[in-house]
Amino acid sequence: MDALGGGHCGLWNWNPLSRKPRPSQGRRIRSNSGSTGGQGYRFPLKQAVTAASLSLAGDTIAQIRDRWCKAKAVNKHSNDPQDALSQISDHDWLRALRMTSYGFLLYGPGSYAWYQWLDRFLPKPSIQNIVLKVVLCASL
Repeated sequence: MDALGGGHCGLWNWNPLSRKPRPSQGRRIRSNSGSTGGQGYRFPLKQAVTAASLSLAGDTIAQIRDRWCKAKAVNKHSNDPQDALSQISDHDWLRALRMTSYGFLLYGPGSYAWYQWLDRFLPKPSIQNIVLKVVLCASL
């Protein structure tokens, strides 16, 4: 077993009793240099853009569905292209902008921070940790 890399699980260089980070996780470097040369906070741009686009798409679908249900209740639903254009022109862009900014500024970075916190405090992929993560994420 030592020929494959030594130790308990030498092939993967992983020791379940060790508190050291695994090579795939990389090491976090903490700097005491303050604002000069420190890494600082990085805004999770990819997560924010993803959440913003999903919020915009969801709000657009909700608005179109709401207008379609109201038109159906009035029995005014037709396949006329002019009706489709009027539904698009009635789009509430301010509401769409609010939902998009909510996704970009709050939901995307917030959920990213939440999942990072869960991964830091429940790192072991055991059944108990997975169930606890699912329960904690469903409670949001």
